[in-house]
Amino acid sequence: KPGVRRHALRLAEKKLGDSEHLLKSVLSMVDDKSAMVRLQLALSLGESTDTRAADALADLLVRHGSDTWLTDAVLSSLGGRAGQMLVALLGKEKESSKLRGIIEPLCGTIATRRNPGEFSRAIIQISKLSNTELQHRCLAGLRKPIKSALRISLTTAAKESLKRLTATGDVEVQLAALSLVRVLKIESEAERMKRINVAIKKVENHRLPVNQRVSAVRGLGEE
Repeated sequence: KPGVRRHALRLAEKKLGDSEHLLKSVLSMVDDKSAMVRLQLALSLGESTDTRAADALADLLVRHGSDTWLTDAVLSSLGGRAGQMLVALLGKEKESSKLRGIIEPLCGTIATRRNPGEFSRAIIQISKLSNTELQHRCLAGLRKPIKSALRISLTTAAKESLKRLTATGDVEVQLAALSLVRVLKIESEAERMKRINVAIKKVENHRLPVNQRVSAVRGLGEE
């Protein structure tokens, strides 16, 4: 019965680190038929530091993300594993339509933590996505909680990845990446002026597609 399984999860959660067999049994409940049990599973997995727990939480979101309160339960269970969860979810890019409710708040959690390594890994992973809508949601999530300029010691690879996103073919991704470049202050004044001059030339170049010129105008409007 669902009530029995839910109670069993509560009893098991404090012992997940002591028994491999118990952990495997709990992980196998991702597709339990009861939404109540799946909700408890999301909460109980928060007690495990095993990397498989984050993968299981990702599976819960992809397969049962429409369950009431499940997204909130997963977020509350992450602790310091928001970056690990993001990597797990972005590895399921083909399921992007099911990730809309979690991606932005998850990236917001990463931005709020301001852990340089975690933030850097997130940006690099985002830059590898082929789905531009998902890229935009991720970048918007990272940007949202940052209310004023700050400096985070991003890795060189992360900085270069973010700069490349400002030149991608998707206008919304470009602007979202550009907003992060500005607020994180990762470009020198010389780089900034070069970028502005390039944008001005794009605006003046009537041979360019309209969307590229509009993007340049929007970017200049935020300087």
